Amino acid sequence: YLPIDYILICDRSNNLLGMVEREQVSAFTHPLYYHLMDMTLGEIMKPMESLYLVESSLPLNQVVGKFLELGIEVAIAVDRATTQVR
Repeated sequence: YLPIDYILICDRSNNLLGMVEREQVSAFTHPLYYHLMDMTLGEIMKPMESLYLVESSLPLNQVVGKFLELGIEVAIAVDRATTQVR
């Protein structure tokens, strides 16, 4: 059991690079894959281009509507001008 759901990967300036989900990390705790625990977060992360990003200024009802419409579970709020995590 891991007490995390998601890890956001950012550079030193808080620019979003990608995300790692609990399921990705949990798989490596299985004895057959434990040798892969030496992999870095950067090696297993989903790159920013594959994530669902929303403008931090969007109204909540629009964001929830997209969750329902697209069947997504996770959205990351960013300032698109800088692609920084808020």
